[in-house]
Amino acid sequence: DWYLPSKDELHALWINRAAIGNLGGGYWSSTDVAEFIASWQNFTDGSQGTERKDVDFYSVRAVRSF
Repeated sequence: DWYLPSKDELHALWINRAAIGNLGGGYWSSTDVAEFIASWQNFTDGSQGTERKDVDFYSVRAVRSF
């Protein structure tokens, strides 16, 4: 039941970051833009964007549904 969150779910986590705790840095989402491009969310400044999947700039943060 753990999964990689979508870009919208990551953004919701960022909006509620005070209740969740400091995640800091950037995280990949499960939202694909193209075959080799995915979305990411930065928890330092709230920015979002897309990047090639073969770069290692971002971490992953699994979430659990309840």
